[in-house]
Amino acid sequence: MNRQVFLVIALILLCTLITVGQPRFLTVYNLLNVLEQAAVIGIVSAGVVMLMIGGGFDLSVGSGVVLGAYIVATAFKNELPTSLAISLALLGGAALGVVNGIGIAHLGIPSLIMTLGTLYAIRGGVLYLSGGETIGYRFPDVFTFIGKGDVVELPMPVIIVALVYIVFFVIMKKTSFGQYTIAVGTDSETAWRAGINAKRHLTTLYVISGTLAALAGIVLTARIDAATVRFGENYELQCIAAVVIGGTSLFGGRGTLPGTVLGVLFLAIVHNGINLLGVSPFLAVFAIGALLLFSATIDVAATLTKRT
Repeated sequence: MNRQVFLVIALILLCTLITVGQPRFLTVYNLLNVLEQAAVIGIVSAGVVMLMIGGGFDLSVGSGVVLGAYIVATAFKNELPTSLAISLALLGGAALGVVNGIGIAHLGIPSLIMTLGTLYAIRGGVLYLSGGETIGYRFPDVFTFIGKGDVVELPMPVIIVALVYIVFFVIMKKTSFGQYTIAVGTDSETAWRAGINAKRHLTTLYVISGTLAALAGIVLTARIDAATVRFGENYELQCIAAVVIGGTSLFGGRGTLPGTVLGVLFLAIVHNGINLLGVSPFLAVFAIGALLLFSATIDVAATLTKRT
């Protein structure tokens, strides 16, 4: 069975079970709340899925979130214009991606070690510079609209994540960049012989991942009117879970943005349902871990079957 079809069926069954136990689940208010809660993880996951299709792996996205949040909050604290504050935060995320890309694609440092290093380095740096304190500020209304506003009853974070996925879906389906991403993720050596600069392309994917992580930090800061060093904790694991559950291969070259959307929604609904039903939150951790292992096993089995 196609992984996305399986996920749709699983989502329907999950929603049905939660609704039986707590009818409030299907209210418009709660469903919008689920989408809003999923938006930040969804933004980060868009970068993660692009990177994993291209054969990369990034454990530093959680630190990219806190970096973007810290830069934008500090910029406002120093009374910089809104456009400049947001631009600096996005550039910070992009710079993180450049560092990861150079270390992994050009210097040959294993992605697990490189991104684990930047994860701790960036979060440690933010902790040091902020003194571990939350940066609260009276942010401009035009900025907080990003996190709190709505258009036609749809929360802005939901609109932002939808635009992100639409843009990258078109890129993956209709442009050479998408074809190169799949080629590099499938076999970087073959892609290189075909004239694709695999190292530069992989670095670009890390830049996209870092920039989207920073964007998520900006949205989160606008939503709660503050930036805290707790932002982004465990996001890397949640995003990888959503991406793998959504059908992206651990070995690169295969994956879809729609599948990632389903994976993100599945995680959000599990957390929301656990809260509504008053069940131990540890059950959500178990369910996500079990499904991640199941998805990874299917991926490994499918890959081995193709090779034989």
